[in-house]
Amino acid sequence: MQVILDEQASRENIVDHLNALREIIQPQDRLLIYYSGHGYSDNERGYWIPVDAEHDHISSFVSNADILDIIKLIRARHILLISDSCFSGSHKDPSRYAFISGKGVVSDGNAGENSPFASGIIRHLQDNETDAINIVRLADQVTQEISFNYEQLAEISPLYGAGHKGGQYIFLKGKGKSGVQTK
Repeated sequence: MQVILDEQASRENIVDHLNALREIIQPQDRLLIYYSGHGYSDNERGYWIPVDAEHDHISSFVSNADILDIIKLIRARHILLISDSCFSGSHKDPSRYAFISGKGVVSDGNAGENSPFASGIIRHLQDNETDAINIVRLADQVTQEISFNYEQLAEISPLYGAGHKGGQYIFLKGKGKSGVQTK
């Protein structure tokens, strides 16, 4: 597992770590990419804002198009991109999904705590009483909770043009620290 936190989350590190996944991930693997941070939209494209971004210099941001281009090259069976920022079936068939906290401004929540979006994901994974939950069902639960309590609308959709073939990213109950594994 690769984790980039705080001052390590520079544009270069984000792009390099995503690109490194092309060499690490194998065709039978499942990949979860989770981004929690600031985002930006110029009304045509969305961007992640890395820690070293320069104000009003889009070239220092990480564009959604760049992320999608890298994801297209990763040879995993299933890929799930969860983006917690502003603007941001089958076990056999490949899947490529993005689950975002909202297209506009989203709630960061209380300082020092997870965002409402992240809290919802964690809570619904932990509270799930079945052995497995697919991303679409999880997203439905989280999206509903968020829309009832905050002025934002989380959204899930396949990543078009990235190799999605109708599969599902599945979270399985496990014995790890989080109690969740993926299938």
